[in-house]
Amino acid sequence: MKPNKFLVSVFFIANVLFAILKSYGQNVEFEHLDKSQGLPSNYVTSIIQDKYGMMWFGTFNGLVRFDGYNYKLFYHKENDSLSLADNLIRSLHLTAEGNLLVANESHGFSIFDFESEHFTRYMHNEVDQNSLSNNNIIGLLVDSKGIVWIGTWKGLNRYDPKTKRFDFYNIKSNIMYDSNLEFISSIVEEPDGKLLLYCTGSRIIRFNPPTQTYDFINIPDLPKPKLRLNRGGVLFIDKEGIVWIGSELNGITRLNSSTMATKHYNVENGKLSSNIIMSIMQDNKGTLWVATDGGGLLRYDKNTDSFESFVNNPEEENSISGNAIYSIYQSKEG
Repeated sequence: MKPNKFLVSVFFIANVLFAILKSYGQNVEFEHLDKSQGLPSNYVTSIIQDKYGMMWFGTFNGLVRFDGYNYKLFYHKENDSLSLADNLIRSLHLTAEGNLLVANESHGFSIFDFESEHFTRYMHNEVDQNSLSNNNIIGLLVDSKGIVWIGTWKGLNRYDPKTKRFDFYNIKSNIMYDSNLEFISSIVEEPDGKLLLYCTGSRIIRFNPPTQTYDFINIPDLPKPKLRLNRGGVLFIDKEGIVWIGSELNGITRLNSSTMATKHYNVENGKLSSNIIMSIMQDNKGTLWVATDGGGLLRYDKNTDSFESFVNNPEEENSISGNAIYSIYQSKEG
């Protein structure tokens, strides 16, 4: 099989197309894939590359495997427990063993077996305390030890693929207006193994897995949104240990977790093209990329401390195909 020929993969785009970004120095061009070429939906929510080099796309209408030339589609089938649990896919991940993990909008998650091409489902069971606490998965992380951490509408779950055991942690606050902190939208791992959680109300929590304890990180000037639009806020830790906090209404906050110094980037101060942040990643050259809802794709320039935006231009064939982006992923080929 020929290797995948594409470079950087980008996006869920509100009106059309999955786009492939090619960067030649400072110049950026986009190629487009859509339903006419084999995608089951133009709404692509997540992207990942498996251990065999295959690209996988989660969509609003099933799962797609792409080898650079051909597509294979996987759908939910009624009365077939070995099929996808739901066609609306939230995110894609790889387990420590390299297996594909598919998180659904409201049906828990599944692990795909490459040989049989069957899915094993993991969902909440009211009569089984050792099951997923809630089927609505928002944030998910496979940590450095292979443990799967799952942020749901109802708290944090720990899943050990070796023992098949679930443990549940209900994150609560003593503050009245933060009574719904169990909604966890993003999870990242710090270098020392502790976890940072983004919870309802833009509260950032540090969770210590060995002791199963947590503390609220006091960031006094962190903007707090009044409502949730899409998936909630997102967290990202770059290669220098800087924490980037993306909100849904107030742009991005850069946090130095050692000094607690912050800097804000938003539309109001002229730093961003949109305040709705959907995803943050860093490529293999150290460049930070940000997906926004309505403001296109952003590229951070560390030297100038500024963001360059790539937005749709109907008059340019090689521009990005839409300005609402949900996912950014870089393939192994760069």
